Amino acid sequence: MSLSMMRLHLPLHHDAWTRKLDVMRTTIDLESELLAAAKERAMKRKTTLSRIVQDAVKAYLEAAPAGEEPAPFELLTAGRPGGLFPSPQEVSSLLDEDETQGQPR
Repeated sequence: MSLSMMRLHLPLHHDAWTRKLDVMRTTIDLESELLAAAKERAMKRKTTLSRIVQDAVKAYLEAAPAGEEPAPFELLTAGRPGGLFPSPQEVSSLLDEDETQGQPR
């Protein structure tokens, strides 16, 4: 069957014939500032917003492959690695003591 005959039999979006068949349309929600920045970048590069979004998603997916966990780390806010930290009850007790002595939290 020729393309012209397929056009008669398949109800497709008006510009589907000008696009690759492996491209899908979708709707996404973007913050207005992000959308404005992406549109501006597209104009400066003389390309489409779709290409900018596609390139950004591709770069994100290539940077962090699926299923790959980030390297574990220990977040220290005080003290030394492996040192003792106060329990939630101890913290609460110390805060209560501060309140009774007139010190704000």
